[in-house]
Amino acid sequence: MENTEELLIPEYSAKPKFAHTLATEKEWVGISQWAKFFAIFGFVILSLNLVYLLFLMAVVIPAILNNPMILTMIPTNIIAMVVLMFSIMVVGLILQFRSCLYHLRFTQKLRIALRDQDQAVFQDAWQHFKNAWKAFGIYIIMMLSIGLIYMFALGYLVQQSPY
Repeated sequence: MENTEELLIPEYSAKPKFAHTLATEKEWVGISQWAKFFAIFGFVILSLNLVYLLFLMAVVIPAILNNPMILTMIPTNIIAMVVLMFSIMVVGLILQFRSCLYHLRFTQKLRIALRDQDQAVFQDAWQHFKNAWKAFGIYIIMMLSIGLIYMFALGYLVQQSPY
C-alpha cells in the first residue's frame, strides 16, 4: 500500500532548483527596472491626484457651500453627481495605490530572488506582478464604466434642461 501522505505533502526541506540563463536574468533585471519606474511614476501621479482632490475638498466645495445663491441655482442631481465623482476619485486613487504597490513589491522580490537564487521568492515576485495588472485592469474597467455612465447621465441632464 502506497503512503498517500507523501504524495499530498511534498518535502520542502530542499530548496527548489532555480535555473536560468544569463540572458533571461538580464531580461528580468530590465523588467524589474521598468516596473520600479512605473511604480515611482504611479506614486508621483497618485500624489498629484491626491493634492488635486484635497484642493477641491478644501477650497472649491466650501466656496460653493458658503454661497447660498449658488446652491439654489444648482439642481440637486448635479450636487449628487459631484459627490459621486469625488467618491469615484477616492476609489480610483485606492486602486492606483494598490497597483503601484504591487509593482514595487514585484521589483523588490525579483531582485531578492535573483540575488539569493530562491525559486519561492521568484514565484512570489511574479504573483505580485500579476496582482498589479489585475488591479490596473479593475481600475481601467471601472473608469471606462463610470465614463459611460457619466456620458449617459450628462446626456440625460442636457435633454431635461429647459435651455
